[in-house]
Amino acid sequence: MFDIGALEILVVAVVALLIVGPEEFPYLLRSVGRTFGKIRRMIGSVRDQFESEIEKTEKIREKMQEELRISNLHEKIEAGAEAVSGLRKSVPAASSQNGSEPPSKEDTVAEDQSTIQNEDEKGTPHSSSKPSEPS
Repeated sequence: MFDIGALEILVVAVVALLIVGPEEFPYLLRSVGRTFGKIRRMIGSVRDQFESEIEKTEKIREKMQEELRISNLHEKIEAGAEAVSGLRKSVPAASSQNGSEPPSKEDTVAEDQSTIQNEDEKGTPHSSSKPSEPS
């Protein structure tokens, strides 16, 4: 971190020993050690808080992406609903132009049955029968 080698530390220790004297030197080393310990704990605490904030930011980013995906789905659903609404409006308009309502399922089935009966009476094959094979 500071790129301090063993020789530099030895020089600093000798100078400190000469300045404070041999009686105060152990107390000085103890207080320097405690100070460095406090600094390391503070740095660790800051690092932990920073990592915690990064994790919170990632969770928020993931939630925002999910909300964006949901918003896009809502837009597609609304566009589809508008298209269906437009078709519903156009279907009654087309049937009112013909002068009648669209036939019900029962009416269509009854019409198909009467067509089959008419074809049977005339002797013409109806669409559901298979063509006969030549013998």
